[in-house]
Amino acid sequence: MKRRDFIGSSLSLATLTTAASVFKLRPANAQELELLQAGELSSATEGTFPPFSLRAPSGELDGFELRIMAEIAQRLGLSYRPSIVKWESILIGLQADQYDLVSNPMGITAERQKAVTFCDAWVESGARLVVPLDSPIQTPADAHGKTIGVIVASTFVPLAEKLDADIKTYKADPDA
Repeated sequence: MKRRDFIGSSLSLATLTTAASVFKLRPANAQELELLQAGELSSATEGTFPPFSLRAPSGELDGFELRIMAEIAQRLGLSYRPSIVKWESILIGLQADQYDLVSNPMGITAERQKAVTFCDAWVESGARLVVPLDSPIQTPADAHGKTIGVIVASTFVPLAEKLDADIKTYKADPDA
Protein backbone atom coordinates (compact mmCIF):
# COMPACT_ATOMS: atom_id res chain seq x y z
CA MET A 1 0.00 0.00 0.00
CA LYS A 2 1.43 3.37 -0.97
CA ARG A 3 1.00 6.47 1.16
CA ARG A 4 -0.91 8.35 -1.53
CA ASP A 5 -3.61 5.68 -1.38
CA PHE A 6 -4.15 6.18 2.34
CA ILE A 7 -7.01 8.14 3.77
CA GLY A 8 -6.75 9.04 7.41
CA SER A 9 -10.40 9.40 8.18
CA SER A 10 -13.53 7.38 7.92
CA LEU A 11 -16.50 8.05 10.03
CA SER A 12 -16.50 5.82 16.77
CA LEU A 13 -15.67 8.71 18.77
CA ALA A 14 -12.75 7.07 20.52
CA THR A 15 -9.57 7.80 22.36
CA LEU A 16 -6.55 9.41 20.84
CA THR A 17 -4.98 5.98 20.81
CA THR A 18 -7.63 4.82 18.36
CA ALA A 19 -7.27 8.02 16.37
CA ALA A 20 -3.57 7.31 16.13
CA SER A 21 -4.47 4.18 14.19
CA VAL A 22 -4.15 6.29 11.05
CA PHE A 23 -0.61 4.95 11.25
CA LYS A 24 -1.62 1.43 12.26
CA LEU A 25 -0.08 -0.08 9.15
CA ARG A 26 3.03 2.06 9.38
CA PRO A 27 6.12 1.93 11.58
CA ALA A 28 5.76 3.73 14.91
CA ASN A 29 9.00 5.61 14.22
CA ALA A 30 8.20 8.92 12.50
CA GLN A 31 11.47 8.83 10.55
CA GLU A 32 10.25 5.69 8.77
CA LEU A 33 6.88 7.11 7.70
CA GLU A 34 6.40 7.78 4.01
CA LEU A 35 5.47 11.46 4.06
CA LEU A 36 5.40 14.05 1.30
CA GLN A 37 7.80 16.21 3.30
CA ALA A 38 10.11 14.73 5.92
CA GLY A 39 9.20 15.83 9.43
CA GLU A 40 5.75 17.10 8.47
CA LEU A 41 2.32 15.48 8.55
CA SER A 42 -0.07 17.13 6.11
CA SER A 43 -3.80 16.56 5.90
CA ALA A 44 -6.80 17.78 3.94
CA THR A 45 -9.92 19.17 5.56
CA GLU A 46 -12.88 21.20 4.38
CA GLY A 47 -12.51 23.72 7.18
CA THR A 48 -16.29 24.18 7.14
CA PHE A 49 -17.59 21.18 9.07
CA PRO A 50 -18.11 22.07 12.77
CA PRO A 51 -17.18 20.68 15.21
CA PHE A 52 -14.55 18.84 13.17
CA SER A 53 -13.07 21.81 11.32
CA LEU A 54 -14.03 25.46 11.31
CA ARG A 55 -12.70 28.98 11.50
CA ALA A 56 -12.40 30.24 15.07
CA PRO A 57 -13.45 33.86 15.79
CA SER A 58 -9.75 34.73 15.50
CA GLY A 59 -9.76 33.45 11.91
CA GLU A 60 -7.55 30.50 12.79
CA LEU A 61 -8.47 27.03 11.59
CA ASP A 62 -9.67 24.94 14.54
CA GLY A 63 -11.82 21.94 15.43
CA PHE A 64 -11.84 18.47 16.90
CA GLU A 65 -10.37 16.77 13.84
CA LEU A 66 -7.54 19.29 13.60
CA ARG A 67 -6.68 19.02 17.29
CA ILE A 68 -6.57 15.21 17.03
CA MET A 69 -4.28 15.37 13.99
CA ALA A 70 -2.01 17.94 15.67
CA GLU A 71 -1.71 15.68 18.73
CA ILE A 72 -0.88 12.67 16.55
CA ALA A 73 1.79 14.67 14.74
CA GLN A 74 3.24 15.91 18.05
CA ARG A 75 3.40 12.39 19.48
CA LEU A 76 5.22 11.30 16.33
CA GLY A 77 7.63 14.22 16.58
CA LEU A 78 6.29 15.86 13.43
CA SER A 79 4.99 19.29 12.58
CA TYR A 80 1.40 19.43 11.34
CA ARG A 81 0.05 21.26 8.30
CA PRO A 82 -3.66 21.13 7.44
CA SER A 83 -4.83 22.20 3.98
CA ILE A 84 -8.32 23.46 3.26
CA VAL A 85 -9.75 21.63 0.26
CA LYS A 86 -13.23 21.65 -1.28
CA TRP A 87 -15.14 18.45 -0.55
CA GLU A 88 -15.54 17.41 -4.18
CA SER A 89 -11.74 17.65 -4.71
CA ILE A 90 -10.51 16.10 -1.49
CA LEU A 91 -9.79 12.59 -2.84
CA ILE A 92 -8.40 13.94 -6.11
CA GLY A 93 -5.84 15.94 -4.14
CA LEU A 94 -4.90 12.91 -2.06
CA GLN A 95 -4.30 10.86 -5.17
CA ALA A 96 -2.24 13.72 -6.63
CA ASP A 97 0.06 13.76 -3.57
CA GLN A 98 -1.02 17.20 -2.37
CA TYR A 99 -1.21 15.99 1.26
CA ASP A 100 -0.40 12.85 3.24
CA LEU A 101 -3.94 11.99 4.28
CA VAL A 102 -7.51 13.20 4.53
CA SER A 103 -8.51 14.03 8.09
CA ASN A 104 -11.98 15.29 7.18
CA PRO A 105 -14.66 12.77 8.22
CA MET A 106 -15.74 10.70 5.24
CA GLY A 107 -18.21 7.85 4.87
CA ILE A 108 -16.76 4.61 3.59
CA THR A 109 -18.25 3.36 0.34
CA ALA A 110 -17.27 0.49 -1.96
CA GLU A 111 -16.40 3.00 -4.69
CA ARG A 112 -14.12 5.01 -2.40
CA GLN A 113 -12.45 1.82 -1.12
CA LYS A 114 -11.39 1.07 -4.69
CA ALA A 115 -9.47 4.35 -4.78
CA VAL A 116 -8.08 4.80 -1.25
CA THR A 117 -7.43 2.86 1.95
CA PHE A 118 -9.38 3.80 5.07
CA CYS A 119 -8.10 3.56 8.64
CA ASP A 120 -10.14 2.16 11.50
CA ALA A 121 -13.06 4.45 12.20
CA TRP A 122 -12.44 7.19 14.73
CA VAL A 123 -15.82 8.90 14.39
CA GLU A 124 -19.19 7.39 13.60
CA SER A 125 -22.18 9.34 12.45
CA GLY A 126 -25.35 8.58 10.63
CA ALA A 127 -27.82 10.26 8.36
CA ARG A 128 -30.51 12.32 9.98
CA LEU A 129 -33.58 13.88 8.47
CA VAL A 130 -34.10 17.18 10.30
CA VAL A 131 -37.41 19.03 10.03
CA PRO A 132 -39.16 21.76 12.05
CA LEU A 133 -41.21 20.54 15.03
CA ASP A 134 -44.49 21.41 13.32
CA SER A 135 -43.55 19.70 10.02
CA PRO A 136 -45.93 17.15 8.52
CA ILE A 137 -42.84 14.99 7.87
CA GLN A 138 -42.70 12.61 10.84
CA THR A 139 -41.22 9.49 9.22
CA PRO A 140 -38.80 8.96 6.34
CA ALA A 141 -41.72 7.81 4.17
CA ASP A 142 -43.30 11.26 4.63
CA ALA A 143 -40.38 12.77 2.69
CA HIS A 144 -41.64 11.24 -0.58
CA GLY A 145 -41.87 14.03 -3.14
CA LYS A 146 -40.44 16.64 -0.75
CA THR A 147 -37.19 18.54 -1.29
CA ILE A 148 -34.20 17.29 0.72
CA GLY A 149 -30.87 19.10 0.84
CA VAL A 150 -27.64 17.08 0.80
CA ILE A 151 -23.96 17.77 0.21
CA VAL A 152 -22.88 16.93 -3.34
CA ALA A 153 -20.80 13.72 -3.66
CA SER A 154 -21.72 12.70 -0.10
CA THR A 155 -23.03 9.33 1.04
CA PHE A 156 -26.31 11.08 1.85
CA VAL A 157 -27.29 11.51 -1.83
CA PRO A 158 -28.18 7.82 -2.37
CA LEU A 159 -30.05 7.80 0.96
CA ALA A 160 -32.16 10.74 -0.16
CA GLU A 161 -32.75 9.05 -3.51
CA LYS A 162 -34.18 5.99 -1.71
CA LEU A 163 -36.77 8.28 -0.12
CA ASP A 164 -37.99 9.24 -3.60
CA ALA A 165 -37.48 12.88 -2.69
CA ASP A 166 -36.52 15.85 -4.81
CA ILE A 167 -32.84 16.38 -4.07
CA LYS A 168 -31.13 19.73 -3.80
CA THR A 169 -27.35 19.51 -3.57
CA TYR A 170 -25.00 21.95 -1.88
CA LYS A 171 -21.23 22.26 -2.29
CA ALA A 172 -20.57 22.52 1.47
CA ASP A 173 -22.40 22.55 4.80
CA PRO A 174 -22.40 26.36 5.12
CA ASP A 175 -24.17 26.61 1.75
CA ALA A 176 -27.07 24.42 2.88
